[in-house]
Amino acid sequence: MSDNLSEDIEKDSIFDQKEGKWGSDLIGGIFIPPGKSKSSLQKEKLEIKYENQIDALVSEKDKSWHISISPDGENFLTFNHETLEFKILTVTGKDQNLNKVHETKPYKVNAEFKIEKLIDNKFSKWIVAISNCVTPETEEAREVLVAISRVTISDMSIIKKKNPVYDIKESDELKMIEIDGKKTFTHDLRDLKDMKHFHYPISLQIELENKENIHILQLYNLNTMRMEQIFDVYDGKSIGKSIFASSNNERIIVFSSGFKKISLFLIENGLEIASKDFGNGVKILFCEFINDDETLIIIIRRPEHKLEVLFWNLFNTKDTIKFGKNIRFVKNEENTTSISRIPGKLITINTDGQISSIFDSLINDCENYEEGAEIHSIVICYDKNKEGTPRRMPQSYAKSKYDVSMKHKIYHRRDLHAEETTPLIDNKEPWIIDNYERISVYLDENENIQLFIGRSTVQVWRKSSEKKIELEYIWTNNVEVGCEEKWGLEISDLIVGERCFYLKVRWNELKDGEFFEVKWPYRNHVTPINHACDALEHLNYRRNKLVGDKKQQGFEDMKDRISYIIWRFIKNKPDIWQLMDVRFDIMAKVIIGGTNMLVKYILFGDGKEKNWNLHVPRINRWDNKDEHKFKKKNSWKKVDIKKNLSDLQIAIRLCKGGIEGNRRSLIVAYLLEYYTENSLRHIGWLITVSEALPELYEYRLENYVRELFYKRCISGWNISNLVEYVDITPREIAVSLKESNKLRAFNPTSKLISTDKPQNNISLFLSKLYLKIFPNFSNQYPIVKVIPLYNFTVIKIFKLVFIPRGYLDNKKNEFSKRSPLIQISLLENGYDIFDSPAMEAAINYKWDPARNYFFRNFLVYILYTACFAILAGCYLGHIKAIGLLCDLLFLLFILYYYFGLYLFFAETRKFWRHGWRLYKEFSNFIDLASIVISLVITSFYITPTFSRSNAFADIITTPNITAAISFTMLILWLEFILFLRYLSSAIAKYLFIISNIIKETYLFIVFMLLVILVISHVFLLLLQHSDFPDLANIKPKTTSLTIFNNNGEIIGKSQQDFDKKQDNPSKDFGTSFLSTYSWLRDTYPQDDAYNYWAVQALTLIGSLFLIVIQNLILAFIWKVHDNTYEKGHAALLRYRAKLISDYEALDVINFSPPPKDPKYIYYVGKSKRYDAWMEGVEKREKDNVKLYDDYEKYMIKTTLSFKEKDEEDSWWNYDNNDNNNCDDDVGDDGDDDKNEEMNIDAKIALLNGKIDKILKALKLNEN
Repeated sequence: MSDNLSEDIEKDSIFDQKEGKWGSDLIGGIFIPPGKSKSSLQKEKLEIKYENQIDALVSEKDKSWHISISPDGENFLTFNHETLEFKILTVTGKDQNLNKVHETKPYKVNAEFKIEKLIDNKFSKWIVAISNCVTPETEEAREVLVAISRVTISDMSIIKKKNPVYDIKESDELKMIEIDGKKTFTHDLRDLKDMKHFHYPISLQIELENKENIHILQLYNLNTMRMEQIFDVYDGKSIGKSIFASSNNERIIVFSSGFKKISLFLIENGLEIASKDFGNGVKILFCEFINDDETLIIIIRRPEHKLEVLFWNLFNTKDTIKFGKNIRFVKNEENTTSISRIPGKLITINTDGQISSIFDSLINDCENYEEGAEIHSIVICYDKNKEGTPRRMPQSYAKSKYDVSMKHKIYHRRDLHAEETTPLIDNKEPWIIDNYERISVYLDENENIQLFIGRSTVQVWRKSSEKKIELEYIWTNNVEVGCEEKWGLEISDLIVGERCFYLKVRWNELKDGEFFEVKWPYRNHVTPINHACDALEHLNYRRNKLVGDKKQQGFEDMKDRISYIIWRFIKNKPDIWQLMDVRFDIMAKVIIGGTNMLVKYILFGDGKEKNWNLHVPRINRWDNKDEHKFKKKNSWKKVDIKKNLSDLQIAIRLCKGGIEGNRRSLIVAYLLEYYTENSLRHIGWLITVSEALPELYEYRLENYVRELFYKRCISGWNISNLVEYVDITPREIAVSLKESNKLRAFNPTSKLISTDKPQNNISLFLSKLYLKIFPNFSNQYPIVKVIPLYNFTVIKIFKLVFIPRGYLDNKKNEFSKRSPLIQISLLENGYDIFDSPAMEAAINYKWDPARNYFFRNFLVYILYTACFAILAGCYLGHIKAIGLLCDLLFLLFILYYYFGLYLFFAETRKFWRHGWRLYKEFSNFIDLASIVISLVITSFYITPTFSRSNAFADIITTPNITAAISFTMLILWLEFILFLRYLSSAIAKYLFIISNIIKETYLFIVFMLLVILVISHVFLLLLQHSDFPDLANIKPKTTSLTIFNNNGEIIGKSQQDFDKKQDNPSKDFGTSFLSTYSWLRDTYPQDDAYNYWAVQALTLIGSLFLIVIQNLILAFIWKVHDNTYEKGHAALLRYRAKLISDYEALDVINFSPPPKDPKYIYYVGKSKRYDAWMEGVEKREKDNVKLYDDYEKYMIKTTLSFKEKDEEDSWWNYDNNDNNNCDDDVGDDGDDDKNEEMNIDAKIALLNGKIDKILKALKLNEN
């Protein structure tokens, strides 16, 4: 950035010259220092630009010299394999100048390496390396480690056969040799028994055999040997020697296949952020980041073998591509060790063993030079003697309003006779309502450009016509809203020229000696655009300070003008905006600014562009030093919002309800739709979505989550086309997949696979045994997919070895530490999101360790129940036991209480965690009741009666005790069945169906019981006193029986004796209710007992009611069953997610560090609800449903209505000459087809533009 927060400088240092530069870079970019003229500056510029070419030391066809550089750039190793001697060179001085090299004497290694004869021009491959200094800085002697290795022809054949990658281990068989009297240890790499071998990844083997098929770039961490990222780099072009470079902050990686094109990728998400095509036939030799990762230096070779050095200024609109000095350099493709590089350095060695640094010779050529302007006036200066020089500007005040003097001082270019004048703009800070002090300065002779310095903003306005003014530039200090009045801008220096100014300001928030520099215009448009985005954020925090419609209109007008500046830049420089989005926090600022349509334009364009992609999601923000110093403790926790959150999270947290919250929720919808649309091409587009999902529930945007999980991208990204199945699938998973084709989620193999014979564990052995018995003849590898949700299953709680972590609190800060998967599972009230393959795969992955924990509890419960059953059986059977058998029963008591207390303690922990609400569910209530009741029954009845002499021989039982034990056993068996829900998905679904049917039909059952209660009461009134003499007409039914003997002869008769008091089915209310309830079993005790018309009539009426109710209940139960059966799988996943949440929060003692959850979950197979889920996806796609449709239809304005204005006087007038020194010419040599398509009129217009610029420059020189 050009604007810097700096320490105060000494007087007169503004114009001091230091090594050809002025004391202030900002002033140097605008004004000409005193004592200089334009002609002299132009001459200096030409001398700088047209220096002689760099004659780099050349490595021609010679293969004898090799070079290596230490990681810190201080030590060099040169080696000649013909003479078998090496030298160590040390660079002294902070600048690491190669002219200041300390060289050691040569060391011979001919005792270790024999000179090999060449056969068919083939030679040995040499690899050399040198370390940093290993001795402390306090010691005078400097020691470094040197490695020299040779790979012979025979070694190459071995490697080709076995395909190993070597990783050197510590060895006890080191050889000690002496080099010039110094003892040195060597290790022979041919001794393979001391080496650890790794298989090449299958995809890498294919690419090594056929370079045309290179599709991906895999980034490995050499410390862990794990793959960190995958980049899709295939562009259908031919592949040469691949070129790589990484930025110093390790945020960006550069890749080129070696021809024509170079691409930039963001490391954290693997997405391409920029590319540059240099034309057909162009070979790319080297590239490197310089200038704080803002410039990429590139060395290319044209088809005519012409070498060029290019500087790609990534964040610059004026000199995007700049030619450097000519260089004479030849790259030897066979002897790759004749060149060595580290970040920022490229070292070569020539045939004479001399070394040269290519980048050091070129790096100073990347700076931009710009002509300065004459100083018109030093308006304000800390040195009062300089104010008004070289000319004083007349002053006036803005015209008074309502007889109130305005505190608006104006500096003019013309001589005035009035004390009050009317400026172009008077108050462009509409949130301020008082008459505050402000300053304006006209920047041109016609007074059409006005600089406005307010309380917290600096603005430049231009008069475009008699009635129109346009905003050219705005800068804000972004102080807290409540502190703006006391932290107003204080001007230290104000210098103006023709259409330019330099301003040094501070405010009370800054420390003593700190200030901020603002200027206009800048060398390019990047910094002003960044300031414009700052202004949108600044205005947003002041929207509640507006008073009256006029202020509101002025505020909206200001937002529109700022948005227009940003829109126009994006339209003309979309590629620069895309890089700015990576470098700066501009997207976050635009989102906070609340300009919905501008956000939509950034994300989707105007619908005409393909692959717009101007915004890239990021988790980690670029470290902007200036912004970090400047913005602190701003209003509404702005720093926390921007530094710790993604752009999506910022948008969500601004949705705080009300009209403004509803309007801002549209931005959230735009972002989610944009990310999901692009994620079909690469999973990196959803890198920020996972962390934001729980916050969507918090801010009542859960509908977005449900719709998001019905996007096609959620089914997973097919990675099988990029990475081979065997390279990423663990052996246990690969074997188990041959047993069954069901969905399996797994943590992919990211490390290189060792060639050592792996150790088989029990599960792997059983799986292989199963396959031998039931072989699966399918040899096709399944498709591997990746859930595109980054860190979806990662829990943020650090697990310490041997230290239990206890239950988590349900407080917000503790809840947020759980994985996004668990958070949304607990927050979601429905079942729709659980139908998606992503949720099933993620829960499938997390369920295995949780199930193992619950299975251990199940085993404990089985042992506990078995102990109770044995003890209860011995108690009820009055078992007599003596001696060893009695001792075994006593041991059984001990085990019983141990298991019981263990289970009770587990339930106690659940109670303290969830409270009584946990036991509202029947299954959880039985979990607790089964343990408590059995312990109570045992402690009160069984344990006290046990005798160590004869066990239970002398006890006396009662029917009530027997019944209590029986019911307890029933509860224990019920708990046993419920425990199976942890282990069997089928039983869990059945239990869910039963419980859901009960929940949905309990009102019907209650109504039916109420009908039975009514009928019971009616029969109670009718039959309770039927034994009274006056109710003798209510006669009971009698049954006569005829008794026959074996010969069939009647030997007598028997008649039933009915007691109206004792045998009455409605003698009391309880009996009457049970008798009526038995109607449900198709028995009618009242009608069977009495022969009375009223009993028959009531039975007929009541049975009709119950039959209707029963059929209604059955019909409703079937309907609920069908609906519940469809939800059964989703309900199972939701239930398991709750169990996983409990498991992750339990006390866990880890005897070894637990494995880390992967960033992405991989899975194979097809989810059970995939077809139903896909139907929902296809229906939405057919209807072209967008996430923002529901909100956007209520918006009056859904697209930007800006039209680009063609104004030559505006600094924002983009033309084809912005990249004035060769961006258009980069690919001219190789892209002939495009040149032929350019018509004659376009060429003439381009030449006319260049001629006009030359004529303007000549006129300035004449003046």
